[in-house]
Amino acid sequence: MAQQTTFWTDETYRIHGIDPNGIEPGSSEHIERSLECHDEKDGPVMLEAFQKCASEGKSYDMEFPFTTVEGKRIWIRSSSEG
Repeated sequence: MAQQTTFWTDETYRIHGIDPNGIEPGSSEHIERSLECHDEKDGPVMLEAFQKCASEGKSYDMEFPFTTVEGKRIWIRSSSEG
């Protein structure tokens, strides 16, 4: 079974307000830190979509309000193809 890892682009780090050197490449901390930025009701929705994409190849395309690590309120669009 292949191992699944998450890698962020520089733009993804910028959107989250996280220093690219602050998370080890491939770490599950990427997902944990990202979910902390989602509203309480949206985090589980995003996590479920991510998990279905990773495990079942199911694509998603969603928009959410988002709060960066610095507290800036923005809207984001997250999409993935399975």
